[in-house]
Amino acid sequence: MTTGPSYSIASCVVETAHRLIATPGSSREAEHRRLVGRALLTAEVLGFGSLASGIRPRDYGQGLEVRLGFYGATEVAVVVGAKDLVADELSESIGGWPRAVQIAPQLMPEGEGWLGTGFAWPDAIARKHLNVLLDASAMRDGRDRGQLRVIGRRLRYRLGVDHANGAPDLFWWTTAQTEHWIERYLDPSLPAVTDELWERPSWSRKRAFNRHVHDLFSALYPSVPVGVDPSLNSADDWGCVRLEGDPIRVLSIGPASGGQTRADVTKTLARAGDLLIHEEGRARHEGSKAAGHVQAEALNALLKAETKDIDVVLLYRGGFTGSNPPEPATCNVIIDAAEALTKRGVEVVLGLGHGTTSIHGIAGREPSIGVHEAVTPTAASNWILTEHINQRLMNTVPDPGQFRPYEERYLRTQR
Repeated sequence: MTTGPSYSIASCVVETAHRLIATPGSSREAEHRRLVGRALLTAEVLGFGSLASGIRPRDYGQGLEVRLGFYGATEVAVVVGAKDLVADELSESIGGWPRAVQIAPQLMPEGEGWLGTGFAWPDAIARKHLNVLLDASAMRDGRDRGQLRVIGRRLRYRLGVDHANGAPDLFWWTTAQTEHWIERYLDPSLPAVTDELWERPSWSRKRAFNRHVHDLFSALYPSVPVGVDPSLNSADDWGCVRLEGDPIRVLSIGPASGGQTRADVTKTLARAGDLLIHEEGRARHEGSKAAGHVQAEALNALLKAETKDIDVVLLYRGGFTGSNPPEPATCNVIIDAAEALTKRGVEVVLGLGHGTTSIHGIAGREPSIGVHEAVTPTAASNWILTEHINQRLMNTVPDPGQFRPYEERYLRTQR
């Protein structure tokens, strides 16, 4: 017996919206497709079936129509202006025929607004990361403002209204790693845990962090009243945050010799395109210095510099030999400097080994909030992309790996 499509039409609408949001590139067309995707994500499916009499079918169409309801006139206008684009993309999500359906966008029968409420968010909201270093006087319970900035930068959020009363509400979510840091931020006595022992915090537990999210948002938009509630969505969905307009800023500090490890890090971070700004730094030549000395020196030098325009520091090296690992004292210096940077709101990622060297392990310490030690430099770079970028967007284009056009390789050999 035929039971219908394997996916609901509503799920196909959501899939289409997320695919459009993940359009790569910085062209006006790419920006428009992302705008359409964000508008489509607000749609409700009001009906699906054959075209009503008198409605002209699309050329080569199958006479099917999806009726979409929107809570805002702005979103309706965006989708109406891109009806063919949405219909084509939605048809591909449904499958079977590339021009199978057409769409009929309209305001919800209750009128504009969630359940008929008329609240509209101010246009002045910039849709940026909650990347704020609060004044010390604004901190609650003596919490660390730098760690809060690290966490705030990682929050995904959307702006909506409360289900019950139509009041403005901000819904936030984030990665599993950030949720673990939030738990430790709320209760500093909690240890770092392994993946086998960690459990996703409950809604009520995350709700305890709402007041801190409110402080971050209010610091950016003090005149906008808002409630705050936790949500649970894909970490690839950044909600209202426009990554292309507020790219993450990464400073990598590698060995003076550069070499293959530097190429690995650079190529990996480059997969984020214009969603990430990568600046490269170098540690001094190691010479006869003890293992890890120049890396500790580089982080301490950064502490003396201006870091307000740095979001993430990646400290990496090709790995230390098992016969000559860093001394515990050196590892402690590296960790102390990394933790000091988190006090400024700078996240630190360490990639100083090949799976056999653990800076925290040698020092006998746990990673603090805002510090992550990866297995290798490449793993460290990938971790930054996982935590701070839309993975789906990066996966919409082929990864060239080691391949580069012949002309580029030729030019490099002539330099």
